[in-house]
Amino acid sequence: MNQLRNVGAGLPRVGNGGAAAYAASSSGLAPGGIRAINKLTLIEIPIPGVAGGQTGTQFNFPDQPQLRYTALLGLRVYPIGAVPTAPSGTANISANNFKQCFLTLFIADPQNQSNQGEYIYRIPVVKFNDIVDGTDGYCYNVYPFVGQAIIYPQSYVTFAVGPANITNTSVIVEVNYYGTPGTTS
Repeated sequence: MNQLRNVGAGLPRVGNGGAAAYAASSSGLAPGGIRAINKLTLIEIPIPGVAGGQTGTQFNFPDQPQLRYTALLGLRVYPIGAVPTAPSGTANISANNFKQCFLTLFIADPQNQSNQGEYIYRIPVVKFNDIVDGTDGYCYNVYPFVGQAIIYPQSYVTFAVGPANITNTSVIVEVNYYGTPGTTS
């Protein structure tokens, strides 16, 4: 199943720009400078606990069939200070692990969607956190996306060193997207 058809085709048009213009209009912000929300979902990337401490460094996103054929408009990774527990009941990754965690998204080249790759590669997750809680790193201006089609099972987080957790934890990711989830229309 090809997830990478032109997902921007269904986005509202702003001038002649399609997805890119939609995401870039008003810098992706609603009136008053608040980031616009279209549709939101939360994804948990499980980091399995291991007796003696987890030594693995790469953990893939679980498959997200509901997000196939959708266009990514925004992404936030929650630190433990803001969201200590995932909806599944597992703990969020520790503040130290948050600071050494990097995100790679496997996407279609925005200029040619038949070209696929890791076009967003090893970006610190701190760059995708705009919540100031006094303990976790944050970024004042999180980049908006321009309607990229993400292939979630091939996307992943990496840690500089194994997170050393002995109990299950999660990386908690919020996805702001546009499109009809799980369909080709």
